[in-house]
Amino acid sequence: MLAPTTQESIVAALTHTENVVDQHAGWNVGPVLIGVFHQPHRDGPRIEVVPFPLGPAIWTVAHPHRARTNLPVPMVLRAVVDVVASPLGSAWLPGWLHQDGRALLAVGFICEGWTTSGYTGYQYGDLDAVPAMADHEVRTVTAYDTDGRLYQIIRERGSQAEVTVESQPALAQRHSHITDALYRLIAVCSG
Repeated sequence: MLAPTTQESIVAALTHTENVVDQHAGWNVGPVLIGVFHQPHRDGPRIEVVPFPLGPAIWTVAHPHRARTNLPVPMVLRAVVDVVASPLGSAWLPGWLHQDGRALLAVGFICEGWTTSGYTGYQYGDLDAVPAMADHEVRTVTAYDTDGRLYQIIRERGSQAEVTVESQPALAQRHSHITDALYRLIAVCSG
């Protein structure tokens, strides 16, 4: 079980990572799958966020039924987790997870997308009728730790980031492509 100070350190590391992306890379940045590690260091242990060893091209997969369209990144994430969980992934994953004596604390995913605010008269599924001003570009950092806590950092473009931590996420929270994939990934990496 992770100590409360470790949980706070995970929040701080994820928040810092999102801030670095916001300040140095801005928007329209590709997705990144990350590990959050307890890293031994000569000056004392520290928390480090390390990208999984995946190239940026992995997130661009052509849609099989729509010309000039890519599959949504959350769907690609699920496929990436399937590969990591396969024998192909098991060939490199343990070495990467324990490189230089580090210990995995959490896995996460950084991506950008759109969120739509409700408006008067909106009916679920009526996305074509959403006024342009109701759409907001968002960056999310979503992570699961080894104890099953769900961390989410959400920043709407032009706003401050909001942080939430669910110590016992509801089953409904696991029904998105991203949270389900990360939940499976932390199980594979912790097992």
